[in-house]
Amino acid sequence: MPLIENLSIRSKIAAAPAILLLILCLLGGAAFQLLTGNARDVEALEQEVIARLEATQKFDGALQQVMSALFKLTSVAANESDETKIARMAKEVAVKVKDLDGGLAAVETALAGSPVGADAVPDIKAALAKFAKSATVVAEMADTDAGMSLTMMSPTERNYQATTQVLG
Repeated sequence: MPLIENLSIRSKIAAAPAILLLILCLLGGAAFQLLTGNARDVEALEQEVIARLEATQKFDGALQQVMSALFKLTSVAANESDETKIARMAKEVAVKVKDLDGGLAAVETALAGSPVGADAVPDIKAALAKFAKSATVVAEMADTDAGMSLTMMSPTERNYQATTQVLG
């Protein structure tokens, strides 16, 4: 540092604020880089979480629609004798139950990137299989034995609750 040693004391005092300003600017720039990098990472994480949440909420909505359709079907089957209407409603429920597989695929895709979510997929599949089986049984029984379909709604509802609980 012979250049600084050769300067007069007045020059050194005059250069001090400029040097401090330069150091502060460099520190501020480094801090800004760290903060914006963290903000981008947080934003990317937020987008992943939101995508997972949207997929599970959409799937949960599809499950609710199946349960609503089952309740409506069993109610109509218990109170009306229109076999064509009951058969049509039973087919609609069966279609909604089959559509749950597509919703499950979307949930699997959304949870695939998450170590915690990927572990839950087998549990969700198992719970959905039980629910779909019991919902199909209720739909099939509605047009032949309305009383038995009402009886089968209790285990179906338990399977529904288990599925929504696993979805968390």
